[in-house]
Amino acid sequence: MRDTKLRFRNIFMSVYILAIIALLVLPMLKYSVRYIPIILFTVPFVAVYMLKKRKSAIVFFGFLMTLVSFFVFNFLVNTPLNINASINMSILLYLCFISFFIFDYLANSDSVWEIRLVIIGTVAIFVFVMIMTSIAFIEDPTIARSLASGRTDDEYINSMRMQNVGGFGFSYAVGMFIPYIAIRIVRSTGKIRFVFIALYIALFMYALFCQYTTLLFVAIAFSTVIFIWGSKNALTKSILLFVSLLVLINLTGIFKFLGNHIPFTSLAYHLKNLYISMSTGEETNSRLLAAKRCIGLFRRNPFFGANLLDSYNSYIVNHGHSTYFGILASNGIAGLSIQLFVTVAIVRSIYLKTNANKMIIVLFIMYIVLGFLNPTHNAFEISVAVFLLIPLIEFYENKIKGQKYAE
Repeated sequence: MRDTKLRFRNIFMSVYILAIIALLVLPMLKYSVRYIPIILFTVPFVAVYMLKKRKSAIVFFGFLMTLVSFFVFNFLVNTPLNINASINMSILLYLCFISFFIFDYLANSDSVWEIRLVIIGTVAIFVFVMIMTSIAFIEDPTIARSLASGRTDDEYINSMRMQNVGGFGFSYAVGMFIPYIAIRIVRSTGKIRFVFIALYIALFMYALFCQYTTLLFVAIAFSTVIFIWGSKNALTKSILLFVSLLVLINLTGIFKFLGNHIPFTSLAYHLKNLYISMSTGEETNSRLLAAKRCIGLFRRNPFFGANLLDSYNSYIVNHGHSTYFGILASNGIAGLSIQLFVTVAIVRSIYLKTNANKMIIVLFIMYIVLGFLNPTHNAFEISVAVFLLIPLIEFYENKIKGQKYAE
């Protein structure tokens, strides 16, 4: 029995390490690997979990049937098939079931180093992609916007090809980590708190470097909630609230000042664009117009959505700047209902199972809020951060605490 268990662990770790190595090699071969990190990360879990618990084949079969039924559903109500919407929903379903596999496997493991290795490997993937994104952005300051754009002219295509791995989704994912690090700052004490403060500043600068205003506003707002929530001193709470409001109110002026005085050309260019879009209301007006277009498309077929293979409809949805308006336009009320059901299922299966601190729910609320302002359902990486990596770290911390308590 012990030999079988040891063999099982060796197989799992070998496959997982090979997956990480493949991730590092593939970008060198110039393959498009935006979705490959999570696939390489999760497939070993599925394979090993199936070998360990054959009864789970029924669960996995149910997962496959859910995907098939969703494709059939789209085929019946959208002729021709709404490929884009089907893929987005399939990703959510995949993450939901994969999260179950991962946490069930780790919950039955008595080895802390296995959990630790999985976390280290996942963090390594994120850091690697962040570095690649930063390098590409330095070469072309418009890279973050071009990756999010639906344009297909040669200039934008070349910009996207510069990015061998990752994309704007990783900037969103990093934005989700900003309030999470705020949680770690609140919880920690001593020297480790300064480490988290430095990490918080670094992540904030990365988000500022690679994204525009929406993510920064939301991250600052939710970080403020966490800092105020975690502070036990009334005076500290008042100071934090005052400083945060002061920064938000004067953010436009801060961007203007930094854009004119910062020595880094690419970042200065980016900050000046931020100032222009905020001071003129260009960003707000464009988002309101995009939302109105999506609602107009939704009214044409409110129950099942529009056909996205129509180029005009596809343009409206892809430039809707909103997860929920986009799903309403492309899949209607039926599609949005499935989206909400799957999202709730993910939260119940992960955050409740990890016994996560109540502050973690703030991150999920931030994900919901950001979904009204950005197409988070297209950002595969943000789902990995919110539904896999952050809960995995919480699970590890709780498991360590549980072992120390038992000892």
